[in-house]
Amino acid sequence: MTEEEFTRRIMAMRNRLYHVGRAMLWNDEDAADAVQEAMLAAWKQRRALRDEDKFEAWFMRVFINRCRDMRRGQIRRREAREDAVRRYEEAAPEPGDASAALDALPDRLRLPAVLFYVEGYSQKEVARLLGLEPEQVNTRLRQARGRLRRALAEGGDRDE
Repeated sequence: MTEEEFTRRIMAMRNRLYHVGRAMLWNDEDAADAVQEAMLAAWKQRRALRDEDKFEAWFMRVFINRCRDMRRGQIRRREAREDAVRRYEEAAPEPGDASAALDALPDRLRLPAVLFYVEGYSQKEVARLLGLEPEQVNTRLRQARGRLRRALAEGGDRDE
């Protein structure tokens, strides 16, 4: 695969990468950093991709792993957690504010919901991307739907 083809394919994924990165890292700058770092790592590992038709899934997996690595860093993880808690406690979504309701979901529910509902991946693909069993994805999506339904109907009433 040429560098131009590699770049073109990633650019075609930029909206998906943004949504997934934002869901995992909580801010635009870290999501942009993760895209760049994942691009570099994937370029170095490009020979590991055996079937170019599976490039998107392969790169999304590299990207998600990079986001996870970034979250493991002590400073970023602490900042992200503090920011998430602050957002969750201070900014209850208004009735009908789907974006805020989605942001208020806990990590384990938010990422599968973004991949499935926003990005259009199947439950099987979400399971593969996140290293989960399909039943786990189904359960998390059901829990996310319930929380989103309550948040959108009640304006973010948190009864956890």
